[in-house]
Amino acid sequence: MNAINTSIKMSDEILLVQNGFVPVPGLNPYGDALRNDLRLQSLGTIVSNLAYYGFVPSRAATEALMKLSDAGIYEFWKNAQPALAYVTGEDRNMGDFVVYKNFPKEVLEMSEARYWFNQVLMYWGLPNDWFTEEPTERAPLSEKTGLKVLDIAGPSTAHDIYVRLCKTNAKWTDFQNAQAKHLIAARPDFAIDIDQFSFKENGVTLVAYCIADVVAGTRKAAVSTATDVLRLASALSDGDVSLRTKTKFRKFSRPERRFLLGLIENAKHIEADFAMRKEPWKRLLSNLHPADFKVERVSAAYNSLYNKEVHTLDAKVEKGLAGNDVASLDLLKAQPGQLLRRLHKVYDLFGRQAFEVFKDVTHALTVSQLVKLDAYLSTVNDRKSLVFTPKGNWAKAQIVENGKAKIDPVDLADLRKHISEEVGARLNALHPEGFRVDPATTKVKLQSNGQELASYGRGTVFDIPENVKFIRTASYWEAKREFQNVWFDVGWNFYGEDWKEMGTVCWDSTALPFSRKAAVFSGDPTNSKDLAGRACQMIDLYPQKLVANGVRYAVWNVLCFSNIPFSDAKEVLATMQWGEEAEKGKLYEPSRAQVVFPLTGKAMSKYVAYVDLVERKLVYMDVGLRSNVRSATSNLKEVGEMMPAFVEYLGALPSVYDVFSHAGQGGLPVLYSDENVDVGGEAYVFQRRNADNSFDQVDLEGILNAKGDVVAEVKAVPAAASVPRI
Repeated sequence: MNAINTSIKMSDEILLVQNGFVPVPGLNPYGDALRNDLRLQSLGTIVSNLAYYGFVPSRAATEALMKLSDAGIYEFWKNAQPALAYVTGEDRNMGDFVVYKNFPKEVLEMSEARYWFNQVLMYWGLPNDWFTEEPTERAPLSEKTGLKVLDIAGPSTAHDIYVRLCKTNAKWTDFQNAQAKHLIAARPDFAIDIDQFSFKENGVTLVAYCIADVVAGTRKAAVSTATDVLRLASALSDGDVSLRTKTKFRKFSRPERRFLLGLIENAKHIEADFAMRKEPWKRLLSNLHPADFKVERVSAAYNSLYNKEVHTLDAKVEKGLAGNDVASLDLLKAQPGQLLRRLHKVYDLFGRQAFEVFKDVTHALTVSQLVKLDAYLSTVNDRKSLVFTPKGNWAKAQIVENGKAKIDPVDLADLRKHISEEVGARLNALHPEGFRVDPATTKVKLQSNGQELASYGRGTVFDIPENVKFIRTASYWEAKREFQNVWFDVGWNFYGEDWKEMGTVCWDSTALPFSRKAAVFSGDPTNSKDLAGRACQMIDLYPQKLVANGVRYAVWNVLCFSNIPFSDAKEVLATMQWGEEAEKGKLYEPSRAQVVFPLTGKAMSKYVAYVDLVERKLVYMDVGLRSNVRSATSNLKEVGEMMPAFVEYLGALPSVYDVFSHAGQGGLPVLYSDENVDVGGEAYVFQRRNADNSFDQVDLEGILNAKGDVVAEVKAVPAAASVPRI
């Protein structure tokens, strides 16, 4: 199969909907003169249409819509509908590509023998409709679904989204990456300053995306360190921007070489950066030919590099630590980030003294860094095992017994108290009014590196409502291979208490040992019969029946049976719906959809989430665990062995609560959901569910990036001045 670069569709309207906004066209200056009955009729239609997709307009958006003329309402829906259909997955028409259109009833009424007889003949190439029933009319969806609030987009909304993306202190997800590239392509006035990006790899990726304009001088871009130039060269060579793995640098054009060398020439402390990564720098500089240009600093540093005259602080530190030399603490103190990364190791060597030295530099670390450390400290003594991912690769994840030396409880409490005071001081400076923090925000984890799907963090929990009687997951794909079928299989692995193996439901395991009716598979499609190569699999879970048979945990996965990475398909989608009556409504109802994730990575497995059926919660995972991609059944044992350690790992990740709980108590709400809660002014709300609320979302990214100097800056402001926001 020829590789097809997966492209996430993006437009202004899609970008806004993904961020909780809806564009409203120019208001009719005579809107107030419209007849009330016409206005209400049009508004009712719009609200009903939005509800079909699982959304409701905020009060401000509703008031704006009421002022539109008939032409304005038409324009609004013409623009909004395609974006809503794309974001929710409705425009893929997934139900048309399921084998048994009357799923789940048609499968449940079929014997196991009949199911496999039909399936084998379909694999042989016989038409599917020889073995399937004609679609019958399904009863309309009548149950109440949770609606997400869409606010009205203003003139600065797109810019605000761009600023928030720049502040994101983890590698962008696929959607965030697509949003940033769309914004930078559509708005040539947006400059790219790498130092303004909290996670520099994101900025480097963006510079690489528009490198032709940057080299030509039609797009402004600023890079301050030589290491960022090395990252940029890796990005331009389709290599590893994180610099964890070796990149084969491509041949650069002369204008590109001049540009890259110019960036290095004007960068800070290039000798030290060269020393940190000697081997890749030697290869890159050899490729760039500094002698062809007047770059004196680069040439001098290049000569020092080859003559082995450059030495790294890291090497000095390692030598000191190997000899238990306490002077290595002073070396680390000069680089707080390095001290943070080695803190447990130096504590093992030097005890409480290491923590005391660390306290002296906490002001130079961000809230995000301190909160992550505090989450680590809160769990490390009690964790049974640790998970290591070599170079961030979850397919090579290793689980080892927690052999780290225990931290003395007194030392631990003292350092955590210091961290809390440091973080609290920054929050109090930024928001002296204080916070009213909802304990449920412990369920919302902060975004971390390596995620591809969602902007909330791994381990984020979504409660499954008590009225939910079925959970429907689907994998949909469009991938053409001439005269052959391609499969991206959805599967569920089931476990009892203590992660005891209980069976699998997937393409080659359509019945659990204890009950065929506790989870149902929709049939295995043969996508070679579709001109575009489209296909869809669905699995229904029935929580009450699963729990009654001893199942507690269910792990949701999508596997590339055909050994084709997700990125080589035109599109692969993973979706989850839940509801009360599986036979009512269409096979795919956008208002029921809880998650809609395009899968685009280079991996061939994705473990999307797991469900705790007893506690009725969905937990976001987003990892490509080591797997046999031929069948989820083959991975039942290995996944079960890994999950307890993975759940421990998720528990050690920081949450939104872990950020705001250090601040003084006050009136500014920090909520998981604003359902049945009146909110105004400024607030943090994870899930907007109350359309009557109007508030400014707290700048969480700004808080996470705040360093200790924010307190000094605020204190320096005269009493009459307003408190600055970062």
